[in-house]
Amino acid sequence: MFNLIQEKMRQIACRFDRITEERKIVLQHLAACIRQSIADYDRVDMLYVCTHNARRSHFGQVAAALAAAFYGIEQVYTYSAGTETTHVHIQTIKAIEALGCTAHKMDETSNPKYQINFGGADLLTCYSKTIHDNVLPMHQYIAVMTCTDAEQNCPFLPLATFRIGLPYTDPKIADGTGNEALIYAACLEEILTESLYVFAQLK
Repeated sequence: MFNLIQEKMRQIACRFDRITEERKIVLQHLAACIRQSIADYDRVDMLYVCTHNARRSHFGQVAAALAAAFYGIEQVYTYSAGTETTHVHIQTIKAIEALGCTAHKMDETSNPKYQINFGGADLLTCYSKTIHDNVLPMHQYIAVMTCTDAEQNCPFLPLATFRIGLPYTDPKIADGTGNEALIYAACLEEILTESLYVFAQLK
């Protein structure tokens, strides 16, 4: 893992007191689901879902991968998807880069793929896709719902082993305000803080 990211992770991991006790209960349940999946299947596939697969679900995918790597929890594979296909918002990519990751744009389509490198063993691929995309796990995965719209309206996921609701405020509220970098970074940090808390429970 890149040194800059490691340092930021160490700083963020000291801020678990910012998480409410009510929220910690849900996060502890997620940690228990991860532990159970590793025990049962020797791996855990985590699918982060929101409506457009443009912002929060990608933050979840990246944050969970970073947190697992930071705590040395192996056999963790993270993905993201939406109920609609759009494109990864450019501010999402900029926030991930500001954290210390590199993001390589792999094509120039209307829905480009980005290869995310944080210095770990594996690279992450981020692009907007629905929950039916063939790159996603089809069974025995944990579905993490990052927005209330996806939680309420996402099609039934019968092959998900667990389904956890972890809604976050959509950073798109900042679009066009001039405060995009600040709001997107804050959203990513919130998701990363909670991801670190989850994987800290597995140590």
